[in-house]
Amino acid sequence: MPRSPPASATILLVHAQASSSPSPHSGRRRAVVERKSRGPYLYLVSVVLGALISTVAWVYLVRAAIDFGRTAMDGRAPAWAFAGAATIGATVCLLLVFALLHRGLRALGWARDLQAPRYSGRRVK
Repeated sequence: MPRSPPASATILLVHAQASSSPSPHSGRRRAVVERKSRGPYLYLVSVVLGALISTVAWVYLVRAAIDFGRTAMDGRAPAWAFAGAATIGATVCLLLVFALLHRGLRALGWARDLQAPRYSGRRVK
């Protein structure tokens, strides 16, 4: 009883046969359409605008947290919840400002992504 070749040889053989036949489209590639880029300016403008809006929201929420805190100190208990919510919102806005500023600096080429150090794998004695 003859042994059949391994499956990988059959696949390679079929692939070689399929690709060796001439085709009217063989060797052609789809044309790469280049998009006209406006450069990093549109991206930078949107990042700066987002950072500016987030900064304004941060200032508003910090002032609101201070006002709600003063109101809560006067004895109104529900104001503590509003002061806490305004504080959390201000924290999120400030973190968003930092993230957007980093993206803007990275787009300008003044900052780069953090990369983990590479180790050689040898033990130090």
